Amino acid sequence: MTILLIELGRSIKPQIVENAVDVVVASKPVALFLVDENPGSITEVLSVLGIPLSIVHTLEGYSRTRQFFALFRRAGKFALVSMEIVENSNSVRQSMTPIHVIVGPDSVIVVSRRSLLLSRIVNRTVNECSKPIHLLRIVLEEAMNSYLSLLEKLNNKVEQLEDKVVSSPGRHCLEELRVVKQRLLHIRRSSWRLREVMHEFLTFIKYSDEYQHMKEIQNLLLETIDALETSRERISDLLELYQFGASIKLTEIMKFLTIIGSIFIPLMFILGVCNMFLNSNTNLWNMPKLDYPYGLILMLLAMLSIVIGMILLFRKKGWI
Repeated sequence: MTILLIELGRSIKPQIVENAVDVVVASKPVALFLVDENPGSITEVLSVLGIPLSIVHTLEGYSRTRQFFALFRRAGKFALVSMEIVENSNSVRQSMTPIHVIVGPDSVIVVSRRSLLLSRIVNRTVNECSKPIHLLRIVLEEAMNSYLSLLEKLNNKVEQLEDKVVSSPGRHCLEELRVVKQRLLHIRRSSWRLREVMHEFLTFIKYSDEYQHMKEIQNLLLETIDALETSRERISDLLELYQFGASIKLTEIMKFLTIIGSIFIPLMFILGVCNMFLNSNTNLWNMPKLDYPYGLILMLLAMLSIVIGMILLFRKKGWI
């Protein structure tokens, strides 16, 4: 496990400490970044740092289940804010990673399983933070920025898909629409839950100096939710347009096959009758002209005239 310690308000570089005991003797206020794939060791560190058991047990519950949801938990002077943040918004397929922030009177602890996710937050913490709550504001801003960045890329992807759906609807378009829709649903679910968390947290810090800054973040979150709803409506319209285009394409295919079948039906009838190999010398009702030297040519000309006549008739009717 990696424990990164930053003494807030002091021009001291972040330092990696060996164990939680070294944090206790550090100058306050202090910010801790805990990164570990093993949740059990993180809960041990939180217990040593004096974090309330209710918050520790909440983090343990997250480690036992794969399902994540934004959460606000208050225990005495400590508050836990859990959210999801996009680790890398350069691709529409990037996953969202949980991040937990525990705010206390003289300390703030950020827990995550991804070290790359915390690199930008650590840099901003060194330059901008002097109080524990400042770090929570930075994490929330980074979460909102990641949502907006990913949403912008999804909207660009939707614009590209609009042209594809109209020009060449196919399975690849449907697969890309499915991916974009899943990503939008995930962000929408996370943002709606985070909205409830922000409401509870604003009540918790109603008389704090950071209340106005957190209120601005909440307004940005509401704008993000509105943008998500608009994008979801566009995806729904594209899916309907895809189904309409697919049905038109299927109709055109069936129309083409029907015309081909209509042309070949009389030809197959003629071939079937001519292949009976009847002889008019045996019976007058048998097929005549079997011994005629130009019979094949006449039959082909008759078949060609039938094809040309049917094509002209279909064109006159406006079917082709």
